[in-house]
Amino acid sequence: MMIKEKGIGRLKLMDEIGKKYGGIFTIYLGSTPKVVVTDYELMKRVLNEDIFTGRPKRFFADLFFRRLGLLYSDGPLWREHRPFAMKTLRDFGLGKPWLAGTIVEEAKDLIRDLEATKQRPTDPAGVITHSSANILCAISYGTRFDHNNRHFQRLALLTSRIIKMAGRNQVLNFFPWLRHIPFLPFKKSYEDYTTNYAKLDAFSESLIEEHKNNFQEGEARDYIDAFLNEQQKQMKASGQTTFTREQLKMSILTLFGAGVETTATTIVWSIVFLVENPDAHRRLVQQVDANIPDGGFPNYENKHLMPYLEAFIMEVLRLSDPIPIPARRTLETTELGGYEIPAETVIYPNLYSAHMDPKFFPNPEKFDPDRFLDANGNIKKLEGYMPFSVGKRYCYGEALAKMELFIFVASLVKYFNFIIPGGETVTSTDSMLALVNAPIPFRVVFQPRSGGRRFSILSTGHRQWDH
Repeated sequence: MMIKEKGIGRLKLMDEIGKKYGGIFTIYLGSTPKVVVTDYELMKRVLNEDIFTGRPKRFFADLFFRRLGLLYSDGPLWREHRPFAMKTLRDFGLGKPWLAGTIVEEAKDLIRDLEATKQRPTDPAGVITHSSANILCAISYGTRFDHNNRHFQRLALLTSRIIKMAGRNQVLNFFPWLRHIPFLPFKKSYEDYTTNYAKLDAFSESLIEEHKNNFQEGEARDYIDAFLNEQQKQMKASGQTTFTREQLKMSILTLFGAGVETTATTIVWSIVFLVENPDAHRRLVQQVDANIPDGGFPNYENKHLMPYLEAFIMEVLRLSDPIPIPARRTLETTELGGYEIPAETVIYPNLYSAHMDPKFFPNPEKFDPDRFLDANGNIKKLEGYMPFSVGKRYCYGEALAKMELFIFVASLVKYFNFIIPGGETVTSTDSMLALVNAPIPFRVVFQPRSGGRRFSILSTGHRQWDH
């Protein structure tokens, strides 16, 4: 069966086909079969069992990342480096006050950047991506950059380009020979990707080399230091190690690739849902203003005081599904849903199906943050909710993403109204599905709120509320 729909339409069609065929079916991308799983119980098996922990073999990942790093590796290399990455990220602040403080400082810079737009219609994705990237700079390189720093601007630009180009070149993962045909756009697209990747690779090399020159064995200021310490430790113990320079470079690149775009995209989705749901926006403003003083910023340690904000973000994640299909590869022949699945088969768990299941989420297409609140107004867990995936390969940046989303969304709501320019639109019912599931590009006017006391929202329907 061939699927031509894009974005949310593709996810929805897969869900409908799954309901017809028992929650598991095969599609073909070219001549290659892929098994799609929409049944929740089968999805849990795929996401939790060791036999499904392989990463799909893809043209771009294999050619440029050589199945190194954290995102594209599997087998023994992944089993060694994932625990190291998880521990190191925890050691360097995931869930800790200093990192929350770093994110707050970045939120201040984001607000300044948006104020500098002087209420000109702006695509929010680029500005927000810079701020998300800077948080990972703090963890990876031990420092945040000034947004005008030329090294940071180059890193952010190259990272953004490579992610967008990879999304546009998805078809080459299945038909790599298309890059050799002169009159097709894939040849130039592939050449542009190769050129940009070479620049990003060289830039990453220079940053690592500079870092290594200042390295003090036994000290760990950031992820690179921790990696180099482990490298030295293993070399002294056995004379060999998988903690190589290439693995370090690919780990940093995939940390950025996985962490920057997903978080930034979710923040942009938040703006979409704020514009489309003025009542939810109004409630957020009331809660944020009651807990953040004028001129102030969120305190992550006090997030329990703003449960509606947390529920709002959870509902955004449920409906936007930033990474809706965490693809897997079977390491051996196995059984799934009564079918024999050969080794090396690519499995597509469709998280959209779980998030739109009325058994877990009544009236699932409705945007309703209250579904995540109990009778006392506290956050409650719901079965079927897994925007960061679950199991063996769940998102290692989940804690960081939650901190960023809470602090950035609260700051945006505190300091701005969001106005869609006349004649332009924004929608949550369609999307662009590539490496991440992103909103259709749109522009918004960031209108400063006077002292954090005035709120209005002017969408295409010109709805407004003031207090």
